Amino acid sequence: MPGQDRQSEDIQLLVRSVVDYSICLLDPAGHVTSWNAGAERIKGYRAEEIIGRHFSVFYPPEAVAAGRPEQLLGRAAAAGRVADEGWRVRKDGARFWARVVITALRDERGLLRGFGKVTGDLTERRLAEQAMRDSEERFRLLVQNVVDYAIFMLDAQGRIVSWNAGAERIKGYHAEEIIGRHFSVFYPPEDVAAGKPAMELEVAVADGRWEEEGWRVRKDGTRFWASVVITALHDDRGELRGFGKVTRDLTERRNVSRALDERGIGEAVEAAVARLRDLTFELRPPALDEEGLVEGLAGYLRQVTAGTGLSFEIDHRLDADPPPEAAVTIFRICQEAITNVRKHARATSIRLSLVSLDRGVHVRVADDGAGLPPGAEGPLRHFGLIEMRERAEIAGGWWSLTDRPGAGTIVDFWVPAVPHA
Repeated sequence: MPGQDRQSEDIQLLVRSVVDYSICLLDPAGHVTSWNAGAERIKGYRAEEIIGRHFSVFYPPEAVAAGRPEQLLGRAAAAGRVADEGWRVRKDGARFWARVVITALRDERGLLRGFGKVTGDLTERRLAEQAMRDSEERFRLLVQNVVDYAIFMLDAQGRIVSWNAGAERIKGYHAEEIIGRHFSVFYPPEDVAAGKPAMELEVAVADGRWEEEGWRVRKDGTRFWASVVITALHDDRGELRGFGKVTRDLTERRNVSRALDERGIGEAVEAAVARLRDLTFELRPPALDEEGLVEGLAGYLRQVTAGTGLSFEIDHRLDADPPPEAAVTIFRICQEAITNVRKHARATSIRLSLVSLDRGVHVRVADDGAGLPPGAEGPLRHFGLIEMRERAEIAGGWWSLTDRPGAGTIVDFWVPAVPHA
């Protein structure tokens, strides 16, 4: 039918024009039969160079030798669809980290006609995640080898789940002797009988932390005077994951000459506690700590619009800066929306508004660009749009997108901004 033919032509035009994702078709044996602009940009081949070749050319030699391409086609044919992440190879031999979705295409009789293959280049995200893992591993090694402070973690019930060299030196237990036991073993019998360990955890949950100086007991039964900080650790949904505990032996401090003054020691303890808390949250943009949410967003806008010809305006009516978890969610969604405008919208201006509403924050990111390309909210929906919506919903809020063809787009979302108890 003429209408169906026109729709089919429009879909083919859209697929060919997409530049952020490689979208191609394979025949049942895995040979490339179509090629779009995104495939050329990501993989480096022009259509006339690649059509007719087997798609295994995109895989590293070791994956080809192991039969990985054929395995993925077999799984897609059996299950209808297969998703995979791994290294792929460009025309120039450079490797990139890719997310690949292969879908089996069957006709109305159920016969396999070929495969649809969508590839996204996740190299930058992979490198950022690896850098964060490396940073966390270096910090873990630092904490593990600190000998002047007992730094360890408890689960939500108060059982010990990690142990560093300082804890072994100060308290006398090896890790294998103490992990899994309740931390009340460090308290004098009279404090245990009075319920002091449980009370300290309750206060830490209610107030965020507990801090005191008092007597503690080593493995050999001797007592020492300790400075103790217990910090409640919550995940980004507000659920209690456990506690970070830092202990200093102040009895030994009186007998040891140290180069650090008391102010420097306090800073080291606070830094250790803060880092333990940060490891349970998504990586927090430094600008939020240094400047607050509004100024952090303004700084990001200045950075990404510099030299692009884009202008921006920020309007905010916030009663106060939202809690850290909400601020991170708002910043990340705005960051994705602004990036989409800069890359795709062909806009000249961005307007960002933030308003305190219903014990939360309502945010709007509007641009005056061309609007969404036809079908962008359909089967080929952009991963970034899905990510923005999921961030808002996970935080307990909502997200919506309004397309104004020829006049830009509007991203609206609301997230609660109530501090965790």
